[in-house]
Amino acid sequence: MTQLILPATLLEKQARVRQLIAQYDNGKQFTVVNVKADGSLREYRAMTGVNAGLKGNRPTTADKPNLITVFDTVANQYRAVNLDTVLFLDFGAGASFIFTDVSTAQKIKDKSVSVPLQTAAQIAATALNVIKKSLDI
Repeated sequence: MTQLILPATLLEKQARVRQLIAQYDNGKQFTVVNVKADGSLREYRAMTGVNAGLKGNRPTTADKPNLITVFDTVANQYRAVNLDTVLFLDFGAGASFIFTDVSTAQKIKDKSVSVPLQTAAQIAATALNVIKKSLDI
């Protein structure tokens, strides 16, 4: 089952992505899709915990809270994934997550992708506000 996640802030999104990876990472590869700096989408078949070939056995992203180092099993290289721009995580066995935040959707260059994602994010935010209001939260 795919779950929609609407993070309130980028810090919340970073924490949620890290939490999901820690919760579902079982040493096997998973899929992550994020928005690159140029606005294009990148899909990784990723693994965490791979240390072979690291200088000093420590990823260069260790001191950068918005980045996580993964090993891309297709490219056979380490990649830094920007947690702020993660759109999708899939760990298999029904554990899939779509992040519906407007700030990430706006960064996508392809309007046929970005506009529907922005709309979905706005609808999700509106639905959340309606639920909160009806429950007096």
